[in-house]
Amino acid sequence: MHVAKGTRSAALVSRHGPTCRRVAQSLGAAGVYVRTSPFPSELPVDDLGSVVALLVDLDVSPGESPGLLVSEARRGYPDVPLMATAGVD
Repeated sequence: MHVAKGTRSAALVSRHGPTCRRVAQSLGAAGVYVRTSPFPSELPVDDLGSVVALLVDLDVSPGESPGLLVSEARRGYPDVPLMATAGVD
């Protein structure tokens, strides 16, 4: 699915279904389209439009250091505000 040019979007790195749904619902209420990628290495997402936020679920790869995951995601969107989340792990 291609997002219209000028659409405000967020990239979310997560494989956790409930997290993806909650983020999409929350940001969707603010008019921000959310596209999910299961791995930071799959960023950037080419057809996202204007990316205003990058969210990284640190539980996406429990064996990796959080700093490494954030750095990898940051390479895809170097100038976009980043928020990292984590569950119990």
